[in-house]
Amino acid sequence: MLQKIIFKGESDLPPPLDFDNLPNSPDEIPLERHGCILLLAARFVTATLFGSGTQEQPLHLYPDIVNILLNFLGDYASPYTAAAEEPIALIDSILSLAAVAKTSTSEDAEDEEGFKTLVYGLTACSRGPAQFKAFTRLGSIPARAFHVYPDIQVRYNLMLEILSEEESDYARLPAIQWLKEELISHSANPAETETDNPFSDPESFTFLFQSIYKFSSPAQTSTTSSAPEGIKPEVWMEFTQEIAPIYLEKLNFYYFLCKSSKLAEQLHISTLQPIFDARFLDPLKSFISCLSSPAVLLHIETEMGEATVQMGMSAAEVVLQIISDIERAT
Repeated sequence: MLQKIIFKGESDLPPPLDFDNLPNSPDEIPLERHGCILLLAARFVTATLFGSGTQEQPLHLYPDIVNILLNFLGDYASPYTAAAEEPIALIDSILSLAAVAKTSTSEDAEDEEGFKTLVYGLTACSRGPAQFKAFTRLGSIPARAFHVYPDIQVRYNLMLEILSEEESDYARLPAIQWLKEELISHSANPAETETDNPFSDPESFTFLFQSIYKFSSPAQTSTTSSAPEGIKPEVWMEFTQEIAPIYLEKLNFYYFLCKSSKLAEQLHISTLQPIFDARFLDPLKSFISCLSSPAVLLHIETEMGEATVQMGMSAAEVVLQIISDIERAT
């Protein structure tokens, strides 16, 4: 009964209970779909963790979780907007059901549009800004949905889309981690050839690489007394809270490529280094130099306090340390 309700679109559900025209039997009482998904998630989690509770019909990523995402988050301009606007309890219920859903490699799972809905939707849910979910293990839920899709070319196409398009920026950090996992999986499977795997084909990988290593920084203004080096307090905070983790993920991924001699040779990383330097590393070093100038530090301390300066400088020092490690490795 619960699954039947949450798999229906809102327009297909009966109207709320009319107290002036009460139903004649319990079966005629309309159940509210949000309450149903919370109850269903609780039942599945209880059964998974404790092996007890009401047994429900198993859920599958395709089409069940795809339908749930479309029914509950499909009215928004983007999945990320939906995840930010909907109640935390609903988002947590969707993630819980996705975590216990069975994967399938049957023909039913060969649904490219459903795959995109699943990956974008679960990634948005796992990275809801208010919940700071990017720092938890919830990222493994969309990662599993990505890796189990049977068509590797479709996986590659979606990753390139995520890394290339601005509206997909919320999924960019997870996508870099998925790419790393795809490369590790390929390295562990010596029977797989480069032509079987677009992730490890040098030409195909170059498109991913170019999409990853495009430098972007918080919007600096012209240098003034209220914004030395164009760094206003908002720019400092954006770097500390949002941009620094992106820089670190990209730097760590490049360091991983450099330290794996097999991958470095196979993917022709030495020929990609000029792209990395010109389009990402050199602008990043210049930006960090601006952040670290005495005038900027004094201005930020005056405006926001010493603790804020220390936070930003700690992030900058980690970035510079990884840059140093990369330069020693290349």
